[in-house]
Amino acid sequence: MTKRPANSPPAAAPTPKKRKRVSLAVKLDIIKRNEKWQGPSEIGRALGLSASTVGTILKNAPRLKEVGESVTPTTTTKFSRSRDCVMENM
Repeated sequence: MTKRPANSPPAAAPTPKKRKRVSLAVKLDIIKRNEKWQGPSEIGRALGLSASTVGTILKNAPRLKEVGESVTPTTTTKFSRSRDCVMENM
């Protein structure tokens, strides 16, 4: 087994990915597509999201439908769940 030379620089740490915010309108679109029998991977490919993200949105579908019915169109883009400081700094 070969070892790395002692004087070589350590590998650069990868930059963490930034979280994407998915608007409420897109979440409601995902729910509608799923009700038309499209699967999470198919929906994700169409919208540029991962299948696990789509699955998480579908898991929260009942709560999102309630929010979608109660908000006005001008506030739909501002709905998000906040995290406490400890989670954000991880």
